[in-house]
Amino acid sequence: MELRTHPAPTTRDPRRVVDRPLRVVWNAVLYDGRASGANRRLTQILRALTALPEGGGVEWILALRPQVEPPVVSPRVRVARVRVPRTPAALRAMREGAELRRVLREARADVWIHESFPLPRTAEVPAVLTVHDLRDLDRAGSGSGWVRRTVAPAIIRESLRRASRIVAVSQTTRGAIEAAEPTVAHRIAVIPNAADHGKPLPRSKPSERARLLFVGHLEPRKGADLLPEVCFPDARAAARTLTIVGRGPLERRLRTAFAARIAQGSVRFLQDLSDEELAAEYAAADVVLVPSRAEGFGIPALEALAAGAPVLASRIPALEEACGAAARYVAGFEPEAWRTALDALLGEPAALARMCVEGQIWAARFAWRTSAVSLLRVLRGAAEERSNRSAQ
Repeated sequence: MELRTHPAPTTRDPRRVVDRPLRVVWNAVLYDGRASGANRRLTQILRALTALPEGGGVEWILALRPQVEPPVVSPRVRVARVRVPRTPAALRAMREGAELRRVLREARADVWIHESFPLPRTAEVPAVLTVHDLRDLDRAGSGSGWVRRTVAPAIIRESLRRASRIVAVSQTTRGAIEAAEPTVAHRIAVIPNAADHGKPLPRSKPSERARLLFVGHLEPRKGADLLPEVCFPDARAAARTLTIVGRGPLERRLRTAFAARIAQGSVRFLQDLSDEELAAEYAAADVVLVPSRAEGFGIPALEALAAGAPVLASRIPALEEACGAAARYVAGFEPEAWRTALDALLGEPAALARMCVEGQIWAARFAWRTSAVSLLRVLRGAAEERSNRSAQ
């Protein structure tokens, strides 16, 4: 449903937040339907929000680029089309502010959600800023250029200071926010991701060849560059297959690296899978590899656990928070350490079977409905604070 323009109010009624549905604009300019972590979160938490009985008094207005289909179709969701380029980032930021101010005005919004940096300047309407990670402040994991790492800290700190509320997807991300801008600590709410959006499929029967799986963006931050040496070091690894679900700048390099080894016919590259297709890959995997150098949360790791798939992950704070004791971890990013850990895990059938059960038990702690309830509370709090200030 497309957004219809509402006449601007002639007077400000401090009671209007409670006298009519709460109007929330969600900036989804970066949403493109692909299976990224940010897209997954937006889709699943919005789906949960529109299903909440207590969310019946909320109108959701999604700011989407032309031709982009909304992630959720619901009578409670409307679409406001905005002409904002996805790239380059500088041009996007310039257009984003003007377009969002228009949408906020026409929607008579009480509060709005933003999902990236920088946070556009808007008059009066409180902003809830979702922070997935602070990768541009992480020299080890971001892979960003020198200029971006130099400019990003000032942009990030200013955006954090201007947000009425800040949502962090993990305690790890909360800690990074507080380290970057300590003055905003009291405005942060931790609302984690979840992985209960799909029904786990029955686990596939054991195969003669160990089935490995990687899900994520093909970039150094996700550790995709480690896959050839870790999965196919020599002839001993011929009894393995690897499925890579994702796309990214390292794809061509990875294909070349696999072709130079004994991996011909043993590696599949898949993209744009449906939830059902991805569930089938998790169900077939003997081990899911998550060698990320930096994460804000790590949805694929939790999805794998929820599906009953054993996870071998980097020992970094965000993944330890997302996976707890249900995963097995590797310290560091040396291929030899990963090869040793993978060989050891594949040689322990009893441990693999135990991890399948423990992973599902652990993943059940996370639920999109719980996250939706928390987010709705944050949004109402920001809107009510604005209304109270207006009444004074």
